[in-house]
Amino acid sequence: MEHQILSLKWRPKTFAEVVGQDHVMHTLKNAFKSNLIAQAYMFTGPRGVGKTTTARIISKALNCKQKPAIGCAKCISCNEISEARNLDVIEIDGASNRGIDEIRNIRELIKFPPMNSKYKVIIIDEVHMLTGPAFNALLRTLEEPPPHGKFVMATTDIQKVPMTIISRCQRFDFHRLSTQAIVDQLAKILEMELIEADDESLIAIALKATGSLRDALSTLEQVIAFSDKKITFQLTEKVLGLIPSETFFNVMNYFKEKDSYLMFKELKSIQKSGFPPTDFINGLNEHIRNMIISSNKNGTKLLEVNEELKTKYESSSNLWDVRDLIRISDILDKLILQIKRTPHPDIIIEMALFKILEMDSSIRLDDLIHRIKKTDFSEVSKKEQTTEGNSTKHNLNTLKENVKTNVYKESKVNRGITELGSKSTTPEKQKIEVQDDDKKDIKNISDSNTKDLKELSFDLIQSKWSDFIDYVSIHKPSVGTILDSCTLQDIVKNTLHVLIFDQPRFNYDLLERNKPWISLSLEKIISEPVKIKILYQEKSEKNGTTVNVKSKNKSISKNDKKIVSQIINQFDGELIN
Repeated sequence: MEHQILSLKWRPKTFAEVVGQDHVMHTLKNAFKSNLIAQAYMFTGPRGVGKTTTARIISKALNCKQKPAIGCAKCISCNEISEARNLDVIEIDGASNRGIDEIRNIRELIKFPPMNSKYKVIIIDEVHMLTGPAFNALLRTLEEPPPHGKFVMATTDIQKVPMTIISRCQRFDFHRLSTQAIVDQLAKILEMELIEADDESLIAIALKATGSLRDALSTLEQVIAFSDKKITFQLTEKVLGLIPSETFFNVMNYFKEKDSYLMFKELKSIQKSGFPPTDFINGLNEHIRNMIISSNKNGTKLLEVNEELKTKYESSSNLWDVRDLIRISDILDKLILQIKRTPHPDIIIEMALFKILEMDSSIRLDDLIHRIKKTDFSEVSKKEQTTEGNSTKHNLNTLKENVKTNVYKESKVNRGITELGSKSTTPEKQKIEVQDDDKKDIKNISDSNTKDLKELSFDLIQSKWSDFIDYVSIHKPSVGTILDSCTLQDIVKNTLHVLIFDQPRFNYDLLERNKPWISLSLEKIISEPVKIKILYQEKSEKNGTTVNVKSKNKSISKNDKKIVSQIINQFDGELIN
């Protein structure tokens, strides 16, 4: 007996036998039962999912004499339609009959009534291949065919069919079959063919078919011819040219361990085996996809593999960060495009894998910010403060005794400081004022000065200023950059005067908006409470020369120099600028 291929031998003959298209079959069966039959149908979907088969079943349901509206697949009419020899059911290949002349012949044929059937049915396969004039010639007949005429069209590319044609048809979208649906159908066919097969082999065949039952049956027949009535997964791998899953697990382990020697040794083994480069990269990408799915809770239930592989995927995914897997997958996606354009794909693959080996682990931005925030500058400040504590305390005690024994001289010096501050440190747009309460007695003045010096030291702030700038630059780089260009003036009643000179006005506004945060940051560095006062000085032009605060500080009169000299002698200080 002549052999009949499986895809033809087990082709569905009734609506009930069609696999995986329940939404289409249910609608068509109800339409025939209710006599709501359209004049034209449009079937669209991927290859091998039952479009042309369903068109033939419709022809049977229209013309069956024993079971009208259902189709018996046993009467003469149904058998003739199944064997494509019924004169009233005309099948046309749109790819080879795409011109306007062929469509004119169809228009003439459908005018004549059927010879042995109730309806004359025109089936046009791959209808999207028709030319524009051919579509135009079909429009009128498609919209108003004779009472005995019906059209059924099938296409794998609905985008190429004009909307004027689609709007005159009832459209049905056929879907890809699920892997489980294909496996179940293959198992039924093998059972009736008396052939043994393991589940792994059927799953591999179904995955290879990518949703097409016809492709799955063609592959199954190839495996049957190789395995001789008993199908095993090892034989299926050889026939289909599948790369063993163990290879992909090894590759991912080498990525994790940064083992370049074993990685390229494995790659050489794959190249010697003769596997196509694209198959290896696609298989590795699919392996990574399974690992990402397995990293989720109960994710292994979504994988279409056996239980042993599910366990291996789950344990392997626990060793990886999902972000690293996504980055590797992105590299492989780009690699596929490069392989198609290069005459030396092996070199491109080796370079890409080496790039993955050198790839660093991912880190979240919020984790990085958290690490930066953990940096505590206060500990450094405390250590430095301890080393200066003894000398500072000694200087303050000495200063206190000198103040008590030189009350009159101190009041005179303080008045000099006030006059000097008003002359030398007054900016053009904002003045620095140091006010003394003349109503207080000299003793209160000296005690308050001593208290101020105890609370905050200008030298301490100067010594910690660079640490403070570094701290601000980490958290707010723009503020840190501006502060780094500012000048420290002095301290008045625990308020640090900071001068911003010859900078845009919006820099000053930015510091003003962030002044509370700047004060708190400085307190953290020096471990002392402090307030900030921002002084702003614009660049001014006078007689072609630039006047700034630093030049004003240097222009001190002879009388003022005497006062400064007295201050230095009294407080055992030194002149900085």
